[in-house]
Amino acid sequence: MAGTLRRDIGGIGMVSRLLLNGAGVAMGMYLVPPAIAQEQRDAQGSAEPAHDDELAYPASFYATFGVQTAFDIIARTPGFIVSEGDDVRGFGGAAGNVLIDGQRPTVKTGGIADVLRRIPAARVDRVVLIRGGGLAAEAQGQTLVANVVLVAEDEEAGNITLTLARQRNGWIAPSAEISYGTGIGKWEVNGTASADIDREDVRGLYRILDDDRQLLQSWIEQAPSRSIETALSGSVSGPLAGGTLTVNARRSEDWFRDRIRLDVHAGPPTGPLLTQRSLDFDENYREIEVGADWSGQIWPDWTGKLVLLARPNYDRVDQGGANESGLTLSSLGQRAFEGVARSTLSRKAGSGLAPEIGVEVAQNRLHSVLDYAEEVDGTLIDVPLPGSDLKVTELRGEGFINLTLPVVRSVHGDLGLAAEWSRIRVVGDISNQRQFVYVKPSAALIWNISKRSQIRVGVRRTVDQLDFGDFAASVQSVEDRPISGNATLRPARITRASIKLDHRWGKTGAIAIDAYHERRDGVLDYVSTVSGGQAIGVAGNGSLWGLNIQGTLPLDRLLAGARLTADVTLRHSRLRDPLSGRPRALSGLPAREATFGFRHDWQRLKSSWGIDLIAPKTTPTFYVDEIERVRTSERLAIYAETSLVKGVRITLRARAVTGEDVSRRRDFFDRPGSGAYLGSQIRNRDRGARIVLGIVRGL
Repeated sequence: MAGTLRRDIGGIGMVSRLLLNGAGVAMGMYLVPPAIAQEQRDAQGSAEPAHDDELAYPASFYATFGVQTAFDIIARTPGFIVSEGDDVRGFGGAAGNVLIDGQRPTVKTGGIADVLRRIPAARVDRVVLIRGGGLAAEAQGQTLVANVVLVAEDEEAGNITLTLARQRNGWIAPSAEISYGTGIGKWEVNGTASADIDREDVRGLYRILDDDRQLLQSWIEQAPSRSIETALSGSVSGPLAGGTLTVNARRSEDWFRDRIRLDVHAGPPTGPLLTQRSLDFDENYREIEVGADWSGQIWPDWTGKLVLLARPNYDRVDQGGANESGLTLSSLGQRAFEGVARSTLSRKAGSGLAPEIGVEVAQNRLHSVLDYAEEVDGTLIDVPLPGSDLKVTELRGEGFINLTLPVVRSVHGDLGLAAEWSRIRVVGDISNQRQFVYVKPSAALIWNISKRSQIRVGVRRTVDQLDFGDFAASVQSVEDRPISGNATLRPARITRASIKLDHRWGKTGAIAIDAYHERRDGVLDYVSTVSGGQAIGVAGNGSLWGLNIQGTLPLDRLLAGARLTADVTLRHSRLRDPLSGRPRALSGLPAREATFGFRHDWQRLKSSWGIDLIAPKTTPTFYVDEIERVRTSERLAIYAETSLVKGVRITLRARAVTGEDVSRRRDFFDRPGSGAYLGSQIRNRDRGARIVLGIVRGL
């Protein structure tokens, strides 16, 4: 029976290889003949298959790119795009797709890029791509993982980065970053400090239409904004108690100020000036993240890992505006905290069954206070919104087991089962307490057709991350849109089935195709409240079909050192609207997103040039009494960089060459369910092009 199965799989594999060859030729992505492939593998800098699940790119492969940090290296790895992780609950489920020396950095979403930028390129020995199984257990749910393997040495290394961006108004926006790392005995220490000062001059035009779609008013907008971002981060790693201890810490602070002036004209922009309005927006956000993990061998072939993570943050938003109905003022202050403790025990792959067993405990807290007032007959009146003053706490525990097991030759399976319990308590002007129990199974079958081709079929059930800010009231004063809080929220449950093909050829050729379907139970969206307002609530069950294609196409036969890259996502989502009963798309999900890039490396000159294109996209949001659609125009960037000066990389980039236009259409309707059209507001904004000069110097 096993022999028959192996013969069947072998026959299917031969057919699959023929199909891959045919598809590659049709797209201009041909397989390299065996003789040439061998020459490329023998040449310095070629990618080498390590195991069926792995493909390694040595440091010499990136030498011609003038890389300065590990982030530069990852960005130039064929067919790989950094993922900061899924928006799901806990630490394990939110894993990104990058490992450092086989271990996931102890940071949650948004921190992987920061960790990679702290590592000088000289410290990277190789990048190993893992396509399912093996170390991928450190990044659950990711079908392609990059393991950055470092060189063990005590040498000092670092970078200084200076960036100057000239904007449309002539303002030069500076940013600077310095990173440094060294070895102290058996310990490694590195850190980064950065600051970014920005100043934008946004210009816009509003058109106000009545229910007959006739132009009533035109608003001419000027919106100068200022922002300052600072960050300090660092890590220390070394041997402790027979294992390795790593501690990461990061502190960041952002200040943002927006001063909007609107000149209101009757009819077209050349019409009579009716009035002027001013809208102010000030935000201050601070966040601290501290993470520590210890990992080491417990028994032969068994490894233990302990993770601790704490993330306190504070956000304050002050808004003020004046419109035809009078003055509005709001002040929102929110303090949040997330703490996670996670312990795992795993057996390394290659030793038969490879299980991972663990537990995770987490606590989340939010204290939110909103003061909101509207002007009535010349007097400011406080407007109490449900959820204006509340505290939300969640205590969550999870036990899980993941198992990698061989099925037949070149085929293995990944199985997972997790059980989660959580209690969410809301106290304040609205209150509630709820308990939830979720079972989250997962299964995948991975077939290594060849050392360079893999197919993965899987299904996984997850639970979405709740945004605790949705429990609390908030105000979008600029849009004249108060949002009530909701104490009865529960996370959406997602069941995702997918099939993914990953194929690589030659030195840089790669293509990954991921087709998937998601069933989303308990989708959170805007719903009507008893008081006649709106809040985030359970809008019903939805579905999502998606297709993602990522590829790197070498063009060496046409132009030595040139390549094309693409990242295209197509989506089709459906949700039955809770008010009208008609099907519609899910809020916040564009139907199409695409990024394309062309890059040409002149190895002899140690220089490169290229073009990046971000395709236009439209993002819908469905409020209770309006539909908002935001369309971002295509964004074209042209750049050139050189590393002719040893230890220095200079980059000149023209961003948004054709402009960066963002249009927004708001269609207003009568009370929920009536469907009566009341009018529209159409806004067009342009941020203009930027010329950016970047200089990176190694220390």
